[in-house]
Amino acid sequence: MKKILTLILMLPSVAIMAETVSDTTFVYGSKQIVVSDKDESTNISVLDKDGDELRKISETTFVDGQELTQIYVTSPFIPNKWNINRKEHFYSHIPWVNYGLATMGGGAMSFGSSDALHLNSTKSWEFAIAPVSVAIPFNSQRTFGMSFGMQLAWMKVHFKDDYAMFNEDGTITVRPIEYGEGETFKKSYISYTALRFPVYLEYQRIINRREIFATIGCSVEWRSGEHSRYKTNNNTITPTKDIFINPIGLNLELQIGYSCLAFYMRTSLTPLMKTNHASKAYPTSMGMSLCF
Repeated sequence: MKKILTLILMLPSVAIMAETVSDTTFVYGSKQIVVSDKDESTNISVLDKDGDELRKISETTFVDGQELTQIYVTSPFIPNKWNINRKEHFYSHIPWVNYGLATMGGGAMSFGSSDALHLNSTKSWEFAIAPVSVAIPFNSQRTFGMSFGMQLAWMKVHFKDDYAMFNEDGTITVRPIEYGEGETFKKSYISYTALRFPVYLEYQRIINRREIFATIGCSVEWRSGEHSRYKTNNNTITPTKDIFINPIGLNLELQIGYSCLAFYMRTSLTPLMKTNHASKAYPTSMGMSLCF
């Protein structure tokens, strides 16, 4: 009778202990199945007979009526811890590196160079890097979502032989260069840098363990460090460091690719220079991207 009474008195404490247990282990054949509760979610892992965890090719997490938003950070400077099961993740395809030909059209969405600027687009280029980007999937299949990041870009746009850009009493013109005796033309260009913040809508699917993807979006950029310069066989001359550049620009961006390679196109929706001082010039570039 005393043993029964003692057992009855112990039952409440046993129930309390049962409620606080966070890990439970089941033995199935030679394997151990461990069920653990953490942060209001339930995770399942499998161990072999020596206690070593088996490698997961997929993972299932159960939550109690909560809606989860997963964010994936991509950077060439951060180890990729998700490469075991890439298909379960949504990856940003904002290019880590891109390089392409550049020109300046006479209007928005114009791919031909402006006649008033006397450009040599075959020698003009853009180079950009993105140190970090973030991706957020919109669906459970992780095929559609949004990505955004930061890019550093350098642009150099060349002019035709014997032409350069000048600031003449507040008016920006591209005209023939007046050489000194014995001087000959080598090259002429304008250059500037940009801090760019792209935002993409992305569609991606896994084919042969790699993504095929397409993106469309826009970017806002802050421009600085602009100048006009030309070189001769004897001198390097900077006609002006003030080309009345618009410090803020808005771009339309398109991209399509497979795995880590892509083709991109970027065109400015706003002019590079202030139109009350210069001809309309809308930067456009297209080329290849490396995405990780």
